[in-house]
Amino acid sequence: MKNNPTGRRWCSAAAMLAACAVAVVGLAGTASAASLDPYNIDPTRKSSITLTKYGTPAAEVPAVPAQGSGIENGVAPTTNSVLLDGAVFEIYKVNHSNLNLTKNEGWQYLETLIAATTAHPAKTAVEAQPGVTLNRIGSPVTTGRDGTGVITWTGLDLGLYYVVETNVPAGYKASEPFFVTAPMTDPVELDNWMYDVFVYPKNIKDDSVKVPLDTETPKPGDKMAWELRTTIPGDITHPVTIMRFTDTLAPELAPDVAAPGAVTMQIGTTWQSPVTSNISLVPETDFSVTVDGPSNTVSATLTAAGLAKINGTPNHYGKTILVHFNTVLEDDYVGVITNDAKIIVNKPGSSTETEEVTTPPGQAKFGEVTVNKTDSQNVPLTGAIFKVYYSHSATPDFTETGNPVTGVADTGAVCDMAGSGDPTSCTMDLRYSDFAEDTQLTAGDPRWNHYWLVEVTAPRDFELLTEAIPFEITKDTVVSGTHANTDMTVKNVKRGGGLELPFTGGTGTVLFLLGGVALLGGATVMIIHRVRRRNVAAE
Repeated sequence: MKNNPTGRRWCSAAAMLAACAVAVVGLAGTASAASLDPYNIDPTRKSSITLTKYGTPAAEVPAVPAQGSGIENGVAPTTNSVLLDGAVFEIYKVNHSNLNLTKNEGWQYLETLIAATTAHPAKTAVEAQPGVTLNRIGSPVTTGRDGTGVITWTGLDLGLYYVVETNVPAGYKASEPFFVTAPMTDPVELDNWMYDVFVYPKNIKDDSVKVPLDTETPKPGDKMAWELRTTIPGDITHPVTIMRFTDTLAPELAPDVAAPGAVTMQIGTTWQSPVTSNISLVPETDFSVTVDGPSNTVSATLTAAGLAKINGTPNHYGKTILVHFNTVLEDDYVGVITNDAKIIVNKPGSSTETEEVTTPPGQAKFGEVTVNKTDSQNVPLTGAIFKVYYSHSATPDFTETGNPVTGVADTGAVCDMAGSGDPTSCTMDLRYSDFAEDTQLTAGDPRWNHYWLVEVTAPRDFELLTEAIPFEITKDTVVSGTHANTDMTVKNVKRGGGLELPFTGGTGTVLFLLGGVALLGGATVMIIHRVRRRNVAAE
């Protein structure tokens, strides 16, 4: 048999063409598959989630919060929002056999999961779902300590993540927990996936305050309410299920359990007495009260009826609840009383887990003044009694008593130097003139207390003072480092300014009587003499 080199060459060429054809087809298939890559999630990619924390004033929180897009956004959410450090977050990978986000079925399961738990569920609600487990990624992380408010989790596997705030910066309320997927569809380039996702949870700045209502509490020993004000949390999808207020009173305070009770509540902007437009919460019906004597703690917890008033129709989310802790101030107290309170509510997204907020402490200030009593020669005197009146006006109408707004009112403070021991001075404790309702006042403020010392009993043999003596207790009048004013010295003059008026049994009266007797005696002698002369002439 002969070899045919020409045939072999054609055969080799045909084989090469066939191989080339296969290669071209393969390349074409590869090119066709590659053209779908922008639309498919790359299972080999890693993702990152960057969290930027803002604190936002309650007044600037929109009724319907805007939803994030996952895109980086360097603009603060509201005018007065600030980057917030010190918030602690945990991030969990959500695991389930159907939760593979590279498959359409995975996204369908995600929709089912959120429908079952809501978009902002409590951790326990997520873990309660059949087949779902949570795997925490790393340790809890704190938002930046340099004013950036940022946390970034990098190198994350593709999937669904659950983010929850576990520690809230002081003065703020917790943000809601939330789900986030990595990656997300790019909201601008809808044919692309974002593997680096940005989220911006906000903490609402807590507006809770605790204020002593001491404008009409002129002295220690009086009753005084402490008003707690806070915004009612929640919304239609996140009702309030727990709300409790706790006040561990300062040692100088005692709960006033007399009517209307140790705690009273209203929903409204400012307290109303009597109630006109506010919503009253009824003790023992809308809330229960407990008083723990050993710890001096008063607690008030909303009942189902009280919660129904908040969550009902219409609801009162975003309105102010006013809580009065009614107290009695210790007698003879001098100094600064500091008191705060705790507000316990259910966490956002949970009906059982709670978060606690402590109000900034409120303050009330009480000082003292000592009155010394002397005569014009600075000799101490006993026996005087003074009362102290107050007014919010620097020029009150003294004929209008019981009205401290335009007239004067009795403080109840008494300076008594008529007691045993012949005291020549006394000390009285009163509220600072220039400090009320946890506020340093300026002159002219309607809460300012102007005081007047009125002598109601004068020392024996001395004239009663004809005018009230004005005084104030302020940060500028107290002796440095104390709460005591410089002593007041009040002088009395002798009765009549020293005049000596005659009185029954005195020398002047005796002389007058003697003179009268002498005149009568003289007249009698003259009458007898005349009678005798007539008799002689008749003879």
